[in-house]
Amino acid sequence: YRSIHRYSHSTLTAQKVFWASILSGMISIAFGLGRPDWAIVSAVLVLQWGLEKVPGSVRALHRLLGSIISLGIFALVYITQPAAWPLLLILVICQFYAEIFVV
Repeated sequence: YRSIHRYSHSTLTAQKVFWASILSGMISIAFGLGRPDWAIVSAVLVLQWGLEKVPGSVRALHRLLGSIISLGIFALVYITQPAAWPLLLILVICQFYAEIFVV
């Protein structure tokens, strides 16, 4: 019965997730991005901690830093245009570190 209250943790979290999903989807469509669902998924993943500001902020910071590092790695790979085997090795290393850091 506590979660039925207008200012309960679950109600406020659901409202934040709802509005962030709607707005991120609309903004990505307005910018003409091909996959607006990724913006919605990112908003939900960041806000899933609810009103806990520290874990949510840490998760958002990790996602931001991971995205920036990933873009840097992609830029280096794109500039160097490696052959098939070095590219495969780069992908294996990136996948390894992604699996290690997710946990």
